[in-house]
Amino acid sequence: MKYRVLAVDNDPKALLTIKYYIEMTRDDIDFFEATSCRQALRIYEKEAPDLIITELNLPDGKGQEMVLKMKETNPSLKVIVQTTETDRDYNIQIQRLLRCIDFFVKPFEMEIFADALNFALNLFSKPREEEILVVQGDSHTVLRVDEVLGGETIKGEAKLLVHVYKFKTQELKTIQLDDITLMKFLFIASKFTNKIVQCQKSYFVNTDRIQKLNTKYVPAEIEVEYGDKIYPVGKKFMKNVKKG
Repeated sequence: MKYRVLAVDNDPKALLTIKYYIEMTRDDIDFFEATSCRQALRIYEKEAPDLIITELNLPDGKGQEMVLKMKETNPSLKVIVQTTETDRDYNIQIQRLLRCIDFFVKPFEMEIFADALNFALNLFSKPREEEILVVQGDSHTVLRVDEVLGGETIKGEAKLLVHVYKFKTQELKTIQLDDITLMKFLFIASKFTNKIVQCQKSYFVNTDRIQKLNTKYVPAEIEVEYGDKIYPVGKKFMKNVKKG
């Protein structure tokens, strides 16, 4: 199977770096490149790429508007953003709008981009794979949905703690995700499974790991396997439990 990848950037060096990496490491990709929204849309209409890698700030428009136009004909189009845009709040909005596989602010390590590219393409060959690539700064790891117990927001911060049980090492770990990575995690998890659900405004839980639901407390509480983690339960979750 040949994947079709379109990279859009008005920086020739950025395009050359992506092209060189793909040519040196993969023989299953047809690579296309564009330096403007207009050129990218022409290529998209003709070649129907599987994955778009784009800069947001392009000479004839915004990359997000270009991607949204592409998604009108292919809502499941996979997108990776790599951009010079440094406004954090703006980037979070774009991440949510485009439902990106990954989002990088330049400059970044090529190894991190490589992991994101491979992960995105694996979504085609392994549509039921319940793994989420988490990339933060110079570090990256892979979360399996069945290892996730639940998570909670850190009060006053746009960050979230994900509680994980590593079956191979029988180790209980806590991984901190920033807001962009969290959105990616929840989006990809929802694409492959209905196990990860919000149990209260600031908490989510893996329904496969629920050990006990205590309704004698207000609010009700969920106890999960593999540790002493307890998550509060909201009214909406309880309504769904009763319906089920």
